[in-house]
Amino acid sequence: MWNLFDVFNKGGLVMYPIALCSVIAVAFIIEKFIYLHRIRIDVDNLIARVKASLEAGKMMEAIAACDAAPGPIATVFKAGLKKADGGRDVIKEAIETAANVEIPKIERFLPALATIGSIAPLLGLLGTIFGMIRAFNVIAMQGTGDPHAMAGGISEALIATAAGLIVAIPAVIAYNYFLNRVNAFISDMEARSAEVLDLLTTGTKKKSWSDL
Repeated sequence: MWNLFDVFNKGGLVMYPIALCSVIAVAFIIEKFIYLHRIRIDVDNLIARVKASLEAGKMMEAIAACDAAPGPIATVFKAGLKKADGGRDVIKEAIETAANVEIPKIERFLPALATIGSIAPLLGLLGTIFGMIRAFNVIAMQGTGDPHAMAGGISEALIATAAGLIVAIPAVIAYNYFLNRVNAFISDMEARSAEVLDLLTTGTKKKSWSDL
């Protein structure tokens, strides 16, 4: 049975940055799962509530419905609702401004995951080079008569390569999974924001929102 600590030590100095990459990747993956779960809301129900409030001329009630469903989509809706008296261009600008603020929050940590997925195998390759240099130094000093003397360098090379891939593969998988979810979420937010824009400009009777 392998002793994980011994294996780690045999991998050489590059195992430390690889281990750091693994810890950061796990933290980002957990945070992203929690964040994307937390911002999930019933958008159809929210739009129905906003529409009902607007048709009744109750702007504050529509805004309160957004406050009750925290998340990027509700925040973008709320920005548009607050500019309901400004005309279509003003409402659209408010929605786009809010979306530009929220989108970086939704995409947060994705570039870091992509970076870890790229550099972890490179760190493993660096460890491989160090290990092979060590093995060849042994050959230069002692010849090839004692394979045990070379084993340490070869072991270091293989362990570092494996460790880099072990960290990189889950990071790349997680990055692509979250990227797809984030892109789908942003597309849905844009489509739903267009619905709210239509509600405020053409979908309801034009009103002066006195309760803004």
